[in-house]
Amino acid sequence: NHYKSMKKLKKRGVSIRIAAPIKNTAVAKTLGEVATVRHIDKAKGRVCTIDGDSMLIGLTEDDAHETQHVAFWAHSPYAIRNSISSFFESVWKSGR
Repeated sequence: NHYKSMKKLKKRGVSIRIAAPIKNTAVAKTLGEVATVRHIDKAKGRVCTIDGDSMLIGLTEDDAHETQHVAFWAHSPYAIRNSISSFFESVWKSGR
């Protein structure tokens, strides 16, 4: 499961930040053991950056049928540095 993977990453010194709508405070508290978690009111899609040079972008809402799930993977330090990082920082600052 993802928690176990994130726990291993934290032990290796990896910084994990999660900005998401928090619907379950117990889950958020557990994730807070391995990541810095902030609540954001609405989230359309998902974004994950890895080491500033790769990204995974999911464009599917939770209530969409599983046959409609779409994600894009890219190895592009330029795109992350000039677009995705700024977007995430803006979302991060709006969280609480």
